Amino acid sequence: MATGFNVDFQFDAAISGFTPAGTHTNEAQASTPDDPSPFGSVALDLRRSTATVDVAQATRAAIDKSVVPAAPLPGGTVTYTLRYGNTSGTTVDSMDAVDILPFDGDPRGSHFGAGSLTLTGLIPSGHGEVVWVSTVGPAALDLLDGVTDGFVDPASASPPSPNPVLPSAQWPCRFIDVGTTSCTGVTSLTQVTALRIVGTGPGFLPSGSGPHPIGITFAVGANAANGDTFANSWLARFEGLTFPVFVPAATATVTGGATTPPIQPVDTTVPPTTVPEVVPVVGPAPVVDRPKDRRLRLTGAPIGQWAAFGVMALGLGGGLTMAAARRRREPLADDPQVSPAGFRAP
Repeated sequence: MATGFNVDFQFDAAISGFTPAGTHTNEAQASTPDDPSPFGSVALDLRRSTATVDVAQATRAAIDKSVVPAAPLPGGTVTYTLRYGNTSGTTVDSMDAVDILPFDGDPRGSHFGAGSLTLTGLIPSGHGEVVWVSTVGPAALDLLDGVTDGFVDPASASPPSPNPVLPSAQWPCRFIDVGTTSCTGVTSLTQVTALRIVGTGPGFLPSGSGPHPIGITFAVGANAANGDTFANSWLARFEGLTFPVFVPAATATVTGGATTPPIQPVDTTVPPTTVPEVVPVVGPAPVVDRPKDRRLRLTGAPIGQWAAFGVMALGLGGGLTMAAARRRREPLADDPQVSPAGFRAP
């Protein structure tokens, strides 16, 4: 590398909702055989540099969701992990969340056939939340809050937040009771369409508590087709927060499954009719083939996206510099220091 020649390195970094508020430092250092001397202080050694990111304290609670594996095989399994916690300095006394399980044609982008995805179990966080089940049609649950988006605001569920008194007709059993005499209305996990996760205080989420992970496990059917997609998301309300908190769906797409032959477009244009010369013949009347009306419909679904940004510049011989973009947490509407963008109105 010639003297004075610079190389810029750029990378993306996602700031978790569970990142503590404060200043976070990223350090980089470069080495070369031409200078094997020990590193000195950042202030004096041009081979070292730092950049900082300030994370503001804007929320009293955080959630996220992930899925493993993101590319399951037919006959395999997928596990969605829901995490929640309290990153603030104030205790949160209650949480109420709803998770609509993936269903074919849902607005989050799920599409799969019967038997391709089956709920098999739940892995509690151990923090004391109670998980209830519903067998109401998922599309009907999605419409409870008046918006078709794959989310259910617990404030629109029955009974509504905060501190719902359960069981109810909409949420008749605890997950652990499905298939037992304590839950006669739900005999199998195959009937379950949604989960309601409830945690109550006082002091349910102390300051700095979490993240607390909950696992939801599914079996991928042996008949799952290549490209089958399972999208899952959840929305939660926390005591002390005006608006519900939600995150984009986590998505798994089957690979290695059976493929469906592509549908070839058909030309439906009717050719011009030619009147043939009439010749008397003896025998059956000729058969005239008429083209059939064939139509091809294509469907699609939007994909949620999010990203964070950071920049680092490195120069050997010319020094090392870094710069980092600042990013604030998703804010509260009632936080005087920030704007309310990023939260969904109740």
